[in-house]
Amino acid sequence: MLTQNEQGLIMVAYDTSKRQDATSNLSKSFLELVEKSKAERRHFRECCVYVIKGKLIVLQDVDVDGNVYAVNCQLQCKGKVVITVQLFATKDAIIDEQFKRIITPIQWNTKIHHDFSIRLQEYADKAEQCSGYDTSDIAIFYLYKFLRLSVYTFGFRHHYVAIAYNLLGRVYDDIKEYDKAIEFYQKALDILLRIFGASCTFVAQLHNNLAHIYYNKGHFEKSIQYNETALKIRLDVVGVMHYHVADSYNINSMLRKSITNQKKIFKNPNVDVADSYWNLGLAFELSEQNQTAYDAYSGAWKMYSLAQGEWNNETIQAKQKLMVLDRVLSDHS
Repeated sequence: MLTQNEQGLIMVAYDTSKRQDATSNLSKSFLELVEKSKAERRHFRECCVYVIKGKLIVLQDVDVDGNVYAVNCQLQCKGKVVITVQLFATKDAIIDEQFKRIITPIQWNTKIHHDFSIRLQEYADKAEQCSGYDTSDIAIFYLYKFLRLSVYTFGFRHHYVAIAYNLLGRVYDDIKEYDKAIEFYQKALDILLRIFGASCTFVAQLHNNLAHIYYNKGHFEKSIQYNETALKIRLDVVGVMHYHVADSYNINSMLRKSITNQKKIFKNPNVDVADSYWNLGLAFELSEQNQTAYDAYSGAWKMYSLAQGEWNNETIQAKQKLMVLDRVLSDHS
């Protein structure tokens, strides 16, 4: 990490991988930057912090799914650079004009950007400690404090507000107040779509959250729709097909295209993609669309196997689903 007098770039990227040593949901360009620059790395929950030290930092043709902090360094941009959240800069940092055309730098303010974040994290931690039926009211109390502080500081259209809505949705989901959970998940989704567009891992996760609720409510067609969208986004993130191209496929074509395109998709094993395949398989199986369910479980099995190993529980469960459906399909052939 950077000491008081050091210069460089800090990148905080959202990393949903379940394996501590993996960065599977991150873009190939970002991983290449990390390797080439020999960036230091530390994990914090679902995020990973990368530090590149130096007076001059050049970002070239790279996607950063998170925040970037320029600390007293000169930051230059070459080619296409995407920062999905925000670019913060200390007062002595120099940001070139090309970068400013891509994203407006925000001058670092310790009171707002550090102290504020610490308070939000405290609220989130207290809410997490109070999760469950008996203490859900306390969790909701702290998350509303999180929400009010975020809205007061940044207004309604901000990713911190979306995070608050998502956390509230999770609490209501856990206590099976599904309609309330849907309301909050949808609010979070609307904000994120306005800020980042469709191709964002957080957007994919919210689609999965909504799919999970509709699955529990027995609305399998809606569950399938949200799971389809989540899978399309995650395939876009790992570079198998662009979101808008995938949107033109029906689900059967998309599943077969993604599963057969093994060289590209399985080059970077991704548990989130595997989860999306699995969720689709469950929904299609319950709606008795067995062949499509088989295709979805096949994708889940292959991805789980590469990401977590052949003897991982999720890999085994997916393989068992394939065996069961294989017998069902054989009986009806």
